Amino acid sequence: MSAANTLKIWGNPDSIDIQKILWAGDELHVSVRRQDPERGMARPSDGLRETDAVPVVDSRGLVLWESNTLLRYVFGKFGKMTNPNDCATGDQWVGWLGSNFLPQLRSLARGPVRLPYTPQRYNAPDACRRLSLELDRALGDAPYLSGKAFGMADVAAGCAVWHWVGLGGSCADRPHLKAWIDRLKTRQGFARHVSRQRPAADRRGAAGSGAA
Repeated sequence: MSAANTLKIWGNPDSIDIQKILWAGDELHVSVRRQDPERGMARPSDGLRETDAVPVVDSRGLVLWESNTLLRYVFGKFGKMTNPNDCATGDQWVGWLGSNFLPQLRSLARGPVRLPYTPQRYNAPDACRRLSLELDRALGDAPYLSGKAFGMADVAAGCAVWHWVGLGGSCADRPHLKAWIDRLKTRQGFARHVSRQRPAADRRGAAGSGAA
């Protein structure tokens, strides 16, 4: 694999934000070299934030952060999608996840023990179930969120939905969503970087399982 198809990324492999970049790399035959964000290691000093929740990528000197920006960059640079309609369809779901599903999922993962009283604290489980229904409806019209073929939106949503299931979410009454997850399980990148990780509820302990 040429140096042009190599990325460096800093972040925790259990993080959704990291997993989707690693998975995207596998799909697009890009070598992604991950490092933990530890102090004192060689890293782009002007780009790396001191957190493992926000990944940072160094692409031959181009330093980028924010996971959805990184995902769009990887698919835009190394992907082969040329249909603007498919590009827009995938991009809208990536935006929807960031604005709707992921904030609720993060509240669910933190759990009620670790959060002060807020309406979001108690609404997160119901909100995730309701939002998962929107995904199920969309997948009733096409096999993938990106359209007829697997794409960027499926990487972003696949990581999020898998973590939701790990926190107690269920696709049993979401037949299209369940079938989509089953299709994702056959992909090497999903198995390697997403489904092999411990469920989020196991990592969070009582707080995570209680929130579900």
